[in-house]
Amino acid sequence: MKRKGKPGKICAALAVGIFLAICGMSGCGRGGSNPENSDNTAEASEGQEGNKEYDLTSGSWKLDEEVETSAESWAVTDYWSDYMLESPQKDMRLSKRVSTVGGSCYYILERYTAGGNVGPGCQKYYLTCLDMEGLKAERKELKLQGAAAGSGDGISALSEELARDLDENWLIVTGMSVADGKLCLLALQMSREEKAPACYYVIWLDGEGRMESALDLLPAIQQAGMQEGNSVPEGLLYDGSGYYYVGMEDGTSGIGVFDKEGSCRKQVGAPYGGGGTVYPTGCLPDGRPVFECRDPDGVKTILFCLEDLEEKILYHGKCDAASVRLPVIGGEVFYAGSRGIVRWDVETGKQERIYQDTSLNPWLYEALCKTEDGGVAVVSHDGEYTFAQKLMPGAEVEERKVTLYMLYDDQSMKGYADEYSRWHPGISIEIEKPGSGEGDDDAALLRFAAQLMSGEGPDMFVMRRGQLETLQAKGVLAELAQYLPEEVTGQVFPAVLEAGTVDGKLYGIALQCYVNTLAVSESLWQGRTWDYPDIISLMEAGEASGDGPKSVMDGHSSEKLLDILANISISAGKSSLVDEKAGKCYFDTEEFVGLLEFCKKYGMDPGSVSGEEELIHSCSGNLVSFSMMMAELGEEYHCVGYPVNSGSGGFVEYPFLVGVNDKTENKEVVSDFLQYLLSERKQNMSGGASVRKDVLCSGVMEHSTYSEGAVYMDTAGGYRELASKPDGSSFLPEYLEVLENAAPLPTWREQIEGVVLEESQAYFKGDKTAEDVASIIQNRVQLFLDE
Repeated sequence: MKRKGKPGKICAALAVGIFLAICGMSGCGRGGSNPENSDNTAEASEGQEGNKEYDLTSGSWKLDEEVETSAESWAVTDYWSDYMLESPQKDMRLSKRVSTVGGSCYYILERYTAGGNVGPGCQKYYLTCLDMEGLKAERKELKLQGAAAGSGDGISALSEELARDLDENWLIVTGMSVADGKLCLLALQMSREEKAPACYYVIWLDGEGRMESALDLLPAIQQAGMQEGNSVPEGLLYDGSGYYYVGMEDGTSGIGVFDKEGSCRKQVGAPYGGGGTVYPTGCLPDGRPVFECRDPDGVKTILFCLEDLEEKILYHGKCDAASVRLPVIGGEVFYAGSRGIVRWDVETGKQERIYQDTSLNPWLYEALCKTEDGGVAVVSHDGEYTFAQKLMPGAEVEERKVTLYMLYDDQSMKGYADEYSRWHPGISIEIEKPGSGEGDDDAALLRFAAQLMSGEGPDMFVMRRGQLETLQAKGVLAELAQYLPEEVTGQVFPAVLEAGTVDGKLYGIALQCYVNTLAVSESLWQGRTWDYPDIISLMEAGEASGDGPKSVMDGHSSEKLLDILANISISAGKSSLVDEKAGKCYFDTEEFVGLLEFCKKYGMDPGSVSGEEELIHSCSGNLVSFSMMMAELGEEYHCVGYPVNSGSGGFVEYPFLVGVNDKTENKEVVSDFLQYLLSERKQNMSGGASVRKDVLCSGVMEHSTYSEGAVYMDTAGGYRELASKPDGSSFLPEYLEVLENAAPLPTWREQIEGVVLEESQAYFKGDKTAEDVASIIQNRVQLFLDE
């Protein structure tokens, strides 16, 4: 039966009930009616004056291939993100998120669990309501409030059972819809005995959050063959006329249409016999979902809805794919494409791009809403946070340009800059790079420094340590103490701060860090540090007894061994071979000659494996890779670091540093951007390479129920398994011990370390004696120190 009339706007007061009763907040919205009030779905469209008449279900949609830029200027006038709201459960993990649109409100329901455990208090749900008109939102805990008046004894008993299961993590909400200001939940009840689906309810809550009805769809889902093992289709939409569309989350597990008796009336499939995935992208003004898929040839796109439970083609032709489309009364369809937001007049086929954003993945868009003031609200979700922007025609927003110059090219910085700019209307973080012929050599860097000294140049830089030292010496870098509060830098590992420090002042900050250390068996060496003579003695003792390791490090050439045993400690100022403060070096000694002979004896072809026990093992990388290496070695191994004559032999590596132009006029934005880069949210998503101790500690879950060992949880609810100890605990304490005692991996210097490796080649190749090589190195390095 074809619907008549046009959907009306349900008064905002209808949605208030949900949030006053359940959450204690106000609400808003338009939406379909619940099954008890389905006659209200065809109200007249008051408030829609000026819209032309066009039947969106006519099947006569047209589309011009060219997308024009809108002659009318649109701009972002406001934005919102749920990161602005306080985290609801810091001691629990976000494990699922469902959302829906109800008129001009966007609803987000988040599930928090205690690591997958079951029992009292192991699961909580939080409902967020975002008013897309004004981009105001509130978040409160959602609880089942018992049975509605007059619902009967059966509902009363079931409501108590489901409330208990919700609290104890036996009832999982997999979908949500809104109608008449009432919440409709799709909830999977798991059997406590069999740990398998027991019921799959559509639950209606009244305006005060009490259960009105519950309809079990599981028998019909099983009969339709839509259950695979314990997996059932997720995602719900109620269309306002008595039909529930289940499987709307992504369409990959199939979409079933169920009536109010719980029978499966149809499984939505691709028209014309196409085998592609059907997925929902929006709703018609009367509440029916719009689906799209590829045609059998895979060339054209089909947009369709259901009419009398049969596919009704709305458009069939070439069309950009979109994650969300918004058909509105009058024949306009707004959609989110690969290059921004497009307004499509389906009657004439004309397309206009009203907003361009090539930096955002189009498949991250979740909702569009035409607001009463003529604007468009856009909602996206990046897998971690939800973001909303308000676009208005004719708006004039002052653009503030802040530049970030890439002296060191790192691809991640563009993503950070784009994301920050998207969140802050009127602010644009723009990436600049050296042009052709402007390499990173010393001359180019000095020219760049001169430009900065004249008062020109970018606001911020991405650079390496050597470049930082050059710019700091020219006086063009700002001290970061004025940009980063102590509560942030106080959580950053000391070695990371040291990496950007010159003369006791912080000029650069790293965003990721990785450990670089060595491990040894406890049975061979019990100390927490060592020097190269200790290593030589261990190998000699093992050779004499016949019980020790036969290899120093597999796959390491003589040159590489010399680099590990001497050069790194020389660079770090922790070697007995060079005393830079005194201006002396000691290469023409029996100890260094013995080291050359040792490296020649135990050097191997690069990449080769001896098959024998090794003395030294490398442990490097972020928490994930470090844990893997330590787990492979076993509990009898501990980190000892590189050979040094003082302090720790562990080091911290970092890809780059971020610094600030001392003459920037955008201090407030620069400060906020740096704090964004070092925020718990961004650092948590660094994959275990955070520069903040608190972020690493809060991210690791010991003895996790997600796996047999520990896991690293991110703020989006995702996790990565960590190789763990036999008892299931993590290697976080060992990783933190290295980081907290380490120094920045030193900068290579051709004048010392380069000379050592260059001249040692003659001995390793047999062209000169060790004594001759040691003497040459002594003379060359001493000459450099004297200068």
